[in-house]
Amino acid sequence: MERAVEELARYNTPVQSTKPRYASRDCQFFGQTLKRGDIVMGQLAAANYDPAVFDEPDRLKLDRLPNPHLVFSSGIHFCLGMQLARVEVQSALARLYARYPNLALVAPDDIQWIKRFGLRGVTALPVRLNAERVRQAA
Repeated sequence: MERAVEELARYNTPVQSTKPRYASRDCQFFGQTLKRGDIVMGQLAAANYDPAVFDEPDRLKLDRLPNPHLVFSSGIHFCLGMQLARVEVQSALARLYARYPNLALVAPDDIQWIKRFGLRGVTALPVRLNAERVRQAA
C-alpha cells in the first residue's frame, strides 16, 4: 500500500508547480536568458517524470522502488504534513477496498480534471461499487 500511494502521488502530482520566483538580476539559467524581474516557476510534475531519475516515468508502477518524487517538496521546503497525508491516504484506501473490493471507475477514459493552473485534481470521480457487498455490510 505504501509504494502504491507514493507512486499514485508521483504519477498525478497534486501540486504541479512552485510559487513564482523573480529573477533578481539579468542572468543565464540553463541556457535561457533571464532579465531582472522575469518570473521563474519550477514544474514539480515535470521533475516527477524525469527519465534520468525514474525508470519508465510515463508508466504507473504501483510497486516502484525507489521513488524519489518531489510531491511533498524537499529540503527546508518539505511539507510538514507529509507523513500525515501519507497515512491518511493509505488508511482511506485500505478501508475503501476492504469494503468494496470490486470498486471500479465508471468511465476510466473520461475523467474530468479541474482547470486551475498549478494544481491537479478531479472534479468528480464516479465509481461503481459491488452491490452484493454493500447489502451484506448494511
